[in-house]
Amino acid sequence: MKELKSFAISNRTMVLMLLGVAVLAVGLGWLGQQWRNTVPLQTIVISGNAHVASASLNERIGIEGDTLLYEVRPADVVDRL
Repeated sequence: MKELKSFAISNRTMVLMLLGVAVLAVGLGWLGQQWRNTVPLQTIVISGNAHVASASLNERIGIEGDTLLYEVRPADVVDRL
């Protein structure tokens, strides 16, 4: 029967592996931020709106066609209404 050899990782290999994981995490965080800056706001639904046109509401709250989703703060929208 063959003996199993022990598996040891040197300190240098461990440091390189941790550095690789850190670089990967930072890279994914950066990509996520870049994606977040390109998500357009497509629709805002205001329930109970029976007497005012949606275009008027969008103008009142300052939402335009090129507004990004993460630029809109819900508390600001409520205050403007």
